[in-house]
Amino acid sequence: MTDLPRADAFVADDQLRRAEPGTARTTGEKNMPKIKLTRLKAINNEDNVGCDHPYLKLDGDVVWGPQRVCEEFDIEITDVNRSFSGSVTVELWEEDDVDGDDLLGRHSLKSGSGSVEFTRDGAHYTLGYAIN
Repeated sequence: MTDLPRADAFVADDQLRRAEPGTARTTGEKNMPKIKLTRLKAINNEDNVGCDHPYLKLDGDVVWGPQRVCEEFDIEITDVNRSFSGSVTVELWEEDDVDGDDLLGRHSLKSGSGSVEFTRDGAHYTLGYAIN
């Protein structure tokens, strides 16, 4: 006799959706808050010599970057939207080939919109976001 899959192993068609770049890949996210990253501004680079290579993580997953930054810049982020439950952790890292990547800051966000600052290791970046 052949083992049949359990009934709970199937996913209803209305729970399936195609994942877009930068989005969460979970089902049932209609009622979950969603964070949209909007703008990253470099006021002061972390590296004293050479360029920074910042990248962003949401709940431990890289969602943007690394991107080469050699001076002050202000860039619109257009493709990072992610659903979350409870709160979402946003981290800014600087890729470093010599001595390991540097954490420039971490914030836990639950609601609202605005900006957060990342100022560890001599760097100064701001990140705009909106949660709805």
